[in-house]
Amino acid sequence: MKRKLKENEFHCFLINSNDITSNISLFNSLGHLGFKDVQISKDTVIPVIIIYHPLEDGIFRNTPPDFNISIIEEDLVSTWYTIDGGITNYTFTGTIGTIDQDAWNVALEGQINITFYAQDSAGNIGTTIVHVTKSVPSEPAIPGYNLFLLIGVISVASIIIVKIQKTKFFKGKIEAV
Repeated sequence: MKRKLKENEFHCFLINSNDITSNISLFNSLGHLGFKDVQISKDTVIPVIIIYHPLEDGIFRNTPPDFNISIIEEDLVSTWYTIDGGITNYTFTGTIGTIDQDAWNVALEGQINITFYAQDSAGNIGTTIVHVTKSVPSEPAIPGYNLFLLIGVISVASIIIVKIQKTKFFKGKIEAV
């Protein structure tokens, strides 16, 4: 037989931030009152994320950084990171990985905040941020060639040509005499 609980038949009070004690009182079909205190543990602790790599203020070029983290949480449900302030989230499993190459390619040069997230089964979300710098080397003025090497080769070739020309000029003057 089902019935609605009357006012004051269900009492719930907070003992501390993690435990709730409920006093449940019920009448059976004979009218006898029975009650039971039930303690319910409530998870209010957010997951803790520790970042080992990348290091704070690390500088990275075209290749995105690898990451190595640890997460302190017994009931971990999901993990993800973002490098664009949460516009795009990248899920991952485990604690070791590499930042998504396509996301890194799109990211502008300068400081990038990598935010890691961990969520537990109670919905608590822990976050930790590491700041890195993306610094892509500039392309040479002539694609495929090192400009300094090219100027050096042209300079040496010019000196050799000038010396050969001088030698021929003076050799011709000496024969004319």
